[in-house]
Order: sequence, then structure tokens, then C-alpha cells
Amino acid sequence: MQTTREDVHKAQDRFFLKLNYATQMKHSRTSIRCEEKVNIY
Repeated sequence: MQTTREDVHKAQDRFFLKLNYATQMKHSRTSIRCEEKVNIY
């Protein structure tokens, strides 16, 4: 499966939304998990 630049940007947008949410909720574990997923790109 080929990953286009748009797919990467969408994934990054989702990651940042999750990260912001996790930061607001002060769940540092959630943001670390999201970070690991993004490192695939």
C-alpha cells in the first residue's frame, strides 16, 4: 500500500488533535502512544 503525502498530513492532523486532547486531559501515556504511531511515517 502506497502512502501519499495527503495521507501523511491527515494522519499528522489526527495525531495533533489526539495530542492536544491528551494534553488537556493530562494523560501523558496517551500522547506517548500516539507519538509512537506517528513515528512510522
